[in-house]
Amino acid sequence: MTRTAHVYRRGEFIFVVTMSKTVDGLWISSDPCFKLPFDAVPAELGVVVAKSLGASRQGVPHPSFKDNAHLRPLLAVCGLKSWLTFVKGAGLAVVRHEGDMVVVQRHANRGRSFVPDDTDPVTARDADAGGLGAAVIRQLG
Repeated sequence: MTRTAHVYRRGEFIFVVTMSKTVDGLWISSDPCFKLPFDAVPAELGVVVAKSLGASRQGVPHPSFKDNAHLRPLLAVCGLKSWLTFVKGAGLAVVRHEGDMVVVQRHANRGRSFVPDDTDPVTARDADAGGLGAAVIRQLG
């Protein structure tokens, strides 16, 4: 089973967002979400990302988009009211747990969404918190 977390850099903070897959196949933000200073020690970031990956689930109920339920965990941890406000100036690294490896891929900000960029993904062993944190920081730029 693939487990996923999104790690955003916005200003001087890093936001680690657990992602869960709905019964309809859509990845949405879910709890827990974390906020760290950007200058956090790589091992500390790696531990938090590993916790987020461990909480990632599949088969969760499909949310209502009318009330932004799919964004609530992210918006709560960052203290903002809208995705469009959050995404301005944010960077994203998508972290996927596959087997005993973790793949970290940088995504480019397109104003309202993110797309994978041309940077090669970085891999790290899931048991190495320092290596995982360093890989995430490298992909966040």
